Amino acid sequence: MTYLSVIYAIKEHWLTWVWAILSALFYAYIYYMSGLVVSAEIQILYLAISVLGLLRWQKHPVSQEVKERIKKGSLKLHAASGLAIMILGFGLFYLNFRVNQSLIVFYDSLLVACAIVAQFLMAKKYISCWYLWVFVNVGYLPLFYVQKLYVSLILYIILFYFTILGMSEWHRKLKPNGYDPNLSGY
Repeated sequence: MTYLSVIYAIKEHWLTWVWAILSALFYAYIYYMSGLVVSAEIQILYLAISVLGLLRWQKHPVSQEVKERIKKGSLKLHAASGLAIMILGFGLFYLNFRVNQSLIVFYDSLLVACAIVAQFLMAKKYISCWYLWVFVNVGYLPLFYVQKLYVSLILYIILFYFTILGMSEWHRKLKPNGYDPNLSGY
């Protein structure tokens, strides 16, 4: 399911969000059963963001053009994203450390905060979402290894490849809109 969501995201197709909804439901169960409480809890927010993405990515009923276009974003957006990650990450850590006093909770909280912001940026078609997804996909690898979630480990290695592919494709699509190849895009 996750693969299909990423593949459709690369193509900017609204089915991205249908698969994201199904994936969120599936992973809520997997994470909960594996003790990754923060990751399990936050799937509810992923569901809400996926519904937002579904609504924003559908075609306009009159012109049949896609409502959202890929965009770079401003320094202000990136600063706000960083602040949101810090606040959300520490907030999730604080709320969940009382229940599970493991250092994994902090690491899990940081990755979840990054993934939430990445999902939101993707719903609004900011190219910087792909940079956060790279961080999240690589960041989860040691966590999945420690938790013995080997199938998820393999999934995220493959997702890393698709993330790089998505970043490259969105940069290619952004070029006609004034993309400067000398800038990082983030």
